[in-house]
Amino acid sequence: MKSDLSMTYGLRWEYYSVPYEVNGLETIPNIDFATMYNIRAAAGLAGVSGDNAAPTVLYNFGGKANHAPGYYHPDWHDFDPRISFAYNPSADEGWLGHLLGTRKTVIRFGAGLVHDHTILSAVNFFNDQSSFVFGQNVSTVFGGGLASDPRFSDVGGVGGLPPLIPPAPAAVPATPYVNPPGQPFKFSGLVGNNGELAIDPNYRTPYSELVTFGIQRELPGNFLLESTYFLRMGHRLLSRGDAGQTVDYVDQTPGPGLGQHLVDQFTQLSLATRNNQPIVGTQFWEDIMNPTLTANYGGTCETAFGFPSCASLVSVGFDPLPRRGDMADTIEALYFGLGAPFIPSNLGLDPQFSSQLYFGNKSYSNYNGLLTSLHKKLSHGLQFDVNYTLSHSIDNSSTIANNATGTNATGGYGGFLCDAIQLSSCRGNSDFDITHLVSADGLYDLPFGRGHGLASNIPGWANQIIGGWQIAFLNQWHSGYAFSTVTEAFPVSFNANSPAVFIGTPHDIRTSVHVDSSGVVQLFADPTAALNAFTGPIGLQGPTRNNLRGPRFSSTDLSLNKHFQIKENLGMEFRAEAYNAFNQVNFALPTNSVADINSSLPFGGISSDAGPRTMQFSLRVDF
Repeated sequence: MKSDLSMTYGLRWEYYSVPYEVNGLETIPNIDFATMYNIRAAAGLAGVSGDNAAPTVLYNFGGKANHAPGYYHPDWHDFDPRISFAYNPSADEGWLGHLLGTRKTVIRFGAGLVHDHTILSAVNFFNDQSSFVFGQNVSTVFGGGLASDPRFSDVGGVGGLPPLIPPAPAAVPATPYVNPPGQPFKFSGLVGNNGELAIDPNYRTPYSELVTFGIQRELPGNFLLESTYFLRMGHRLLSRGDAGQTVDYVDQTPGPGLGQHLVDQFTQLSLATRNNQPIVGTQFWEDIMNPTLTANYGGTCETAFGFPSCASLVSVGFDPLPRRGDMADTIEALYFGLGAPFIPSNLGLDPQFSSQLYFGNKSYSNYNGLLTSLHKKLSHGLQFDVNYTLSHSIDNSSTIANNATGTNATGGYGGFLCDAIQLSSCRGNSDFDITHLVSADGLYDLPFGRGHGLASNIPGWANQIIGGWQIAFLNQWHSGYAFSTVTEAFPVSFNANSPAVFIGTPHDIRTSVHVDSSGVVQLFADPTAALNAFTGPIGLQGPTRNNLRGPRFSSTDLSLNKHFQIKENLGMEFRAEAYNAFNQVNFALPTNSVADINSSLPFGGISSDAGPRTMQFSLRVDF
């Protein structure tokens, strides 16, 4: 545009084809996330229960090789516009001249869209691990114990492997987890803790909006100062949501219980149980339990089990689930009963699966960061960088694309949406969020020996001893990672270990790593106050995710290098390296990366660290 101003712009179009299995070993469900959930939610609000209240999931052949629909619909609209500016002003006089200098400052701005193809890893994992058509339990027994097992004795193919039992021919449509007629349960998924993992056919390519603004200034003495602001807003990000999560149920039985809601009634029961208050026998529990109990056990909560009310049976008979606020497990336990249901199927939960996980686009993220760097160019044998980052990352799910069981966050349930409908209830600090990060690295050639300021005229043998030494360092310090409480309660989904509800003050959860009187390394300054600052989930209320901070981290790595030039084409290099050279203790997050309010382990107790100082030495010959 001008000699001191440039602009770059462009438009990129991408098309990511839908992966498919070339041999036709691919299956797809007959229903998508939204359809399944909406039918279940509508049935619950209408007070409809029973095996036919929700669609039965079937699996058919899918993919291009089967001339059938693929895992998801192709997305042809992935357009990525980008624009950037760079300005190199010149100011010779006045305060502006001192600030900007003559061609010593560069101001940059950039913005654009970027699409991401993360679904590929998820598809590969799903195709390998999950199939209700091709998967089966077929075993081939090798006698003689481990010593004669061909996986050990025939490595390399000697003797050949015994033939495997061939799998049975695949048949479609396949209906997962259906029991034979005459069983007390039509489906075995919910009572057997068997889930589903599928890809939502309405999946679309995730994308991010990017904005950067930076200023770079050359300083005297071979220094360069740079500060850049980064903004990244992620949309339609890959995550797993449970279409089988808990839905509300409204009592439609004429009488006192008419119009009462499952969520409200369970919340009242849970709080009364938790606070050791009298259990009020509301009509809702009588209406949903007694008809099924009469059919399966020949009596009611009062006559068959001797409780004063059905609410009392739930509170006492299924403790500690209601006490913890664990709505989903309470519903599942009521459905399983004593081998026959206490409540109808499809009341709150779908009986075909314990969870119906769909890879979809229900996650979002927001990252803001300011990175400031001071760079010292090489002069007098010294160069170094000092960097400081102030940042904040927020999302509603920190997901690893090919990990169906989740990360360590929330006790091994990270990567799952805590609520696939109320997405903002999961919003919180990212699992990897840290507020402050300081790093520095440098390299210094010791000024001894030939070609240096000291002892530059020494003999060759002396130069081999004191010349050519180099010191390098890398230092990092950062504030603690965000992490969550958990409650061992699953009110919404069996894949979402609910964080606790914060009812305290910031002072209660202040951190100060120390060893308590029982010898446990403790994160919180006052563990009792920290524990009392939380309570279990209340109904389907969304608790705060990742509202705690772990220990800070600090480490310095050092190395000492020496090059020996023996002949023109022969040399040696000696290296001595020390990682965490000053043996600083860096504690990990509390046990299992969470603070569990219902665990027998100490709340906030730390059981591991990043490890001690490590040293290594090497000698390399170059020829």
